[in-house]
Amino acid sequence: MVLKKNLEKSLNDLKTKIKELEQSSKGLRSQFKHLEEKVRERDEETKANINNLEEKNREREVVSEKKQEIINELEKRIIRCSCLGIVNAITGVAGNVEAFQIFCCSRAIILTINYANAELICYKR
Repeated sequence: MVLKKNLEKSLNDLKTKIKELEQSSKGLRSQFKHLEEKVRERDEETKANINNLEEKNREREVVSEKKQEIINELEKRIIRCSCLGIVNAITGVAGNVEAFQIFCCSRAIILTINYANAELICYKR
């Protein structure tokens, strides 16, 4: 009789333990699903942020290219002004085509002056 009561008590304890484990398992599954959802949300946010940063980078590259074009055009104007000064200084030189090498903006420039056509051509090396 005592043995039967001990077995029944052990059985009831085991059933209780199983129910507790099942509840714990449900809670863990719920937490796991919640964490999976958060990871998905973060992943989507990260992808959106990356896309936004890539778009901003593309926009900055376009702006940078435009700025570089402006800088190049201004350099050409500066070189032309410098070249015109040289042309004015050497207009007495004989010949139709004369070539000079000058330095402007830390870059070697080949200046070709064609007197016959009144052209001034600058080439960057």
